[in-house]
Amino acid sequence: MDEKELESLRKTMRAEFPDEFQFNNRMKEKVKKEIRKDSGMAPKKKSILGPAFSAVFVLGALALFIFIGGQELGFIGENNASYNEMFTYEPTEEISEINEEFKIPTKFPFEVTGSFASTPPTQNQKGKRYTIDFVSSNGQQLTLKVTSNEVIYTDDLEREEVRSGDFTGEYVVNENNVQILTWDDDNNHYSLGYMSENQESSLTKEDLINVAKSAK
Repeated sequence: MDEKELESLRKTMRAEFPDEFQFNNRMKEKVKKEIRKDSGMAPKKKSILGPAFSAVFVLGALALFIFIGGQELGFIGENNASYNEMFTYEPTEEISEINEEFKIPTKFPFEVTGSFASTPPTQNQKGKRYTIDFVSSNGQQLTLKVTSNEVIYTDDLEREEVRSGDFTGEYVVNENNVQILTWDDDNNHYSLGYMSENQESSLTKEDLINVAKSAK
């Protein structure tokens, strides 16, 4: 109620109740009646909260749809997860001697705490062969096998050709669930296998490729 309406109500009060200037029950009822009438004539204000909440709900549902769809398509989640952090490897004196004839990886997806080389039996092969194990403190192990001999695989495993930049190799997981990446470089053959004692530790195919590409 504005000032004019309030003054009109006061005059009405004085006319109907000339001897009563305090609000008794009848005066209170009169005021309530006038206020109700005034409220009924006032235009209703639209709430802006309803549309706002609706917009938030729609945006939330859309974001959830995009997230789930991205996971299914491989845009979001593990299929597109960033690769493991790569650690620089400094070869030991023993590995450095082998490095004079064969390329050795310089980057690993775990911190190498030990590296050990061995020379397997050659079985009438003239070329040199070495097996090098790179291990971490939590049981992860990458085994690199290098040879200057020609290698022909006679198993029935289906190998996948992989490419990354100038690198070309073949990837396979054998019956013991060991991930293996093989490639040829300067007439030498390389085989990189990964295994882990810790079931929660794993490498991606891209991790193995990055290790191979770091060899020099």
